[in-house]
Amino acid sequence: MNNHHVTVVVHIDEELPLQERQILEADLAGSRGIHTARTNEQRQHLMLVDYDAGQVHSSQLLNEVRQHGYHAQLVGW
Repeated sequence: MNNHHVTVVVHIDEELPLQERQILEADLAGSRGIHTARTNEQRQHLMLVDYDAGQVHSSQLLNEVRQHGYHAQLVGW
C-alpha cells in the first residue's frame, strides 16, 4: 500500500476556545487516514492536518470540520 502523506492548512472562521480546539483535533486525528490535526497558539484559526491522500480526500476532512458546526476552507488549495 502506498503512503500519500499530505499536509493541508484549514482556515476556521470561528474563534475556538482551547477545549473546543482540542476536541476537534482529537476527532479529526481519530478519523481514518488522518494522522494528526493541530492548531498553533499564535494562529488558532489555522489548523494543520496531516493525512494519507490514498485513504481520505481533502474535501472529506474539510467536511468533517464543517460537521462540527464550523465554517472552514482549505488554504492555498
